Amino acid sequence: NARYTYGTGPVITSIAPASGNSGTSVIITGTGFTGATGVTFDGIVATFTVNSSTQITATAPTHVAGEVDVRVTTPAGTSAISEDAKFIYSTIPVLSTISPNHGTAGTVVTLTGTNFLGVTGVNFGGTLATPSSITNTTITVLAPTRVPGAVQVVVVSPAGTSAASRTFTYDAPGDGNITYELSFRWTLIAWLGPHGASVEAALKGQLPGTGLTNIFGQVTAIYRWNPQQQKWEANFPGTNIPGANDFTVFDYGQGYWVAISNTNGLDWVVPAD
Repeated sequence: NARYTYGTGPVITSIAPASGNSGTSVIITGTGFTGATGVTFDGIVATFTVNSSTQITATAPTHVAGEVDVRVTTPAGTSAISEDAKFIYSTIPVLSTISPNHGTAGTVVTLTGTNFLGVTGVNFGGTLATPSSITNTTITVLAPTRVPGAVQVVVVSPAGTSAASRTFTYDAPGDGNITYELSFRWTLIAWLGPHGASVEAALKGQLPGTGLTNIFGQVTAIYRWNPQQQKWEANFPGTNIPGANDFTVFDYGQGYWVAISNTNGLDWVVPAD
């Protein structure tokens, strides 16, 4: 008796990884792969190995960045185009801007740049956050929990990470101010208030903002180290003698030794940059 068996066409149910570059090894999972004669990425022929009737390993062929359809062909037909059979070609992402560039944990941050398709996360100073939305040029993400201060932000993708060229500054919880707890005599702080802020205005609580404190009369001296000139520099609040003060403004991120006369210590509240 002569018999003819109608086969069932191949079906792709998943692609792993779902993004990568030319040359990425891709596992295609589905059904009906026995006798496969071809695998294509956006119509471009790929090299492949049939592992079983439900799995194929293929090498992504050369292609520009973007989302493409993956299809498997067997004597019984070609798999259909579907959302389960997509592969994203990505190149190293480029991060251009961060908005806003400061806030607290949970702040909605918008990143702009290029090559964002396929991005898997945004790294805030070593803490990885998962984006809530991604296009090729825009990412929306919630800032993860970090202590107050500035951190480097990089975009992570299978192709690599963006250059560490942008920062996000975590404000102190609450109203966006920073509170320095100063102890009697000397306390080392990192200035995270506005860059170039007047030392006198900062001590008197006269910088833009609300809830700031005036400790001008209780600070006897402020010192900082100048690494370029290899020397200590000083500011003596209330002293206007020419040459007495080596600096009159605060530099963001600079360390300062602050001396106070209050034996009980005090809190100094300044606005976050």
